[in-house]
Amino acid sequence: MFDAGRSVLDGFSLSLTNAICYTARMKRPGAVGPYMTAGEVAQYLKIRQKAIYDLVREGKIPAFKLGADYRFIKSAIDEWVSNQQSRKSRRRPA
Repeated sequence: MFDAGRSVLDGFSLSLTNAICYTARMKRPGAVGPYMTAGEVAQYLKIRQKAIYDLVREGKIPAFKLGADYRFIKSAIDEWVSNQQSRKSRRRPA
């Protein structure tokens, strides 16, 4: 039934928004928004998921707990990787 107070496009815009969000997620597989799971970080860094949990337990990688799971902020992971690379290059003898 037609509702005069509601546009026919209301449902369409919601569907379009969902489609855009879905497409944005698909363009960057392994991560949805700035937050990543341990599995997504492992995939991103190309290491085992257990290694991620070991790094979290040792306090060596930036993470926060969300309920029972850990979450990682992508920009913090990128910065952490950059710091690891610069630390490694400083150790090499010239």
